[in-house]
Amino acid sequence: MKVKLSDIAEEMGVSIAAVSMALNNKGGIGEDTREEILKTAERMGYKARKASKPLSEVRDPRFIKLLRIKKHGMVVMETEFFAAVIQGIETQCRKMGYQLLIANITLNDQETHQITNEYHDDIDGMISLCTELEEEDINQLKRMPCPQVVIDRKFLWNVNTVLMNNQKGTRQAVEHLFEKGHRKIGYLKSNTEIYNFKSRFKSYLESIESLGLECQEKYIIPLEPTIEGAYQNMKNFLSTIELDKLPTAFVADNDNIALGAMNAFKEYGINIPEQVSLIGIDDMPFCKIVDPPLTTVKVFKEEIGRQAVKLLVEEVLGDTECSKKMEVDTVLVERSSVKDLNAVL
Repeated sequence: MKVKLSDIAEEMGVSIAAVSMALNNKGGIGEDTREEILKTAERMGYKARKASKPLSEVRDPRFIKLLRIKKHGMVVMETEFFAAVIQGIETQCRKMGYQLLIANITLNDQETHQITNEYHDDIDGMISLCTELEEEDINQLKRMPCPQVVIDRKFLWNVNTVLMNNQKGTRQAVEHLFEKGHRKIGYLKSNTEIYNFKSRFKSYLESIESLGLECQEKYIIPLEPTIEGAYQNMKNFLSTIELDKLPTAFVADNDNIALGAMNAFKEYGINIPEQVSLIGIDDMPFCKIVDPPLTTVKVFKEEIGRQAVKLLVEEVLGDTECSKKMEVDTVLVERSSVKDLNAVL
């Protein structure tokens, strides 16, 4: 029977992180504890992933590399969202005794070889931020010889994956509006399609149907997934319609879109939330300070990063037998951008 890190941890009454640090010859634990863990691992027959060698013959793992991969740059930007994910990765790397290297890549037809060039023998595993990628973009990643984890995207590829629960998050937003008495709920849809946005929109349609509501296609509004782009696109849309025929509420693909639309609504004299209620997704820091503060769906960004490192270290040390597709749950954060229509009946 294969011995796992969790088996060693349970045998000794220590944490899995302590076992990982001992096996990796990292700091953070006492030398006596390290020696006892190594002895216990040898006694139990633990073998590391690399060439299935005994612990005494395994090279000391040192580095995890994070690849931040852009394709069109419309979503993967220097934002608080990705900064928080990276913070989670850095924190967990330190906790488990690894150093983090970060590389940035922009893909195009001539430069896909860059991904392969980012591999070198000194790294023990790789975490790839694949937000903007599609199935046809990952051939280079699939050929990488090291253990890998993909974050913020799900593929058919047999690889460990960590991302937010998009379906649940959008359903929480729609159901919250329904509970507040809204029956005409539109959608502010990114005009740049990525896996997350596709999943959220699909969940919106399913939620509308399950609640017995009518989906009005004219109020599924495509907007650029940036604050300024969404603002300009929303202004253009508002200039073409009868403003008094708008739905009472909108769900947005992300907070950037919600804020851009909010600014456009204000410019057209539409009060949030008195005339139109609005919910975003992500819980970016600005949601607390905009006027009105934005109701949104909180994504646990640092937790996505932490879980990615845990899954990767499991694979590096041979403590797993199959790939895992992990979705981090969301919670709705209620602020002031949604009007309770039940209170005025």
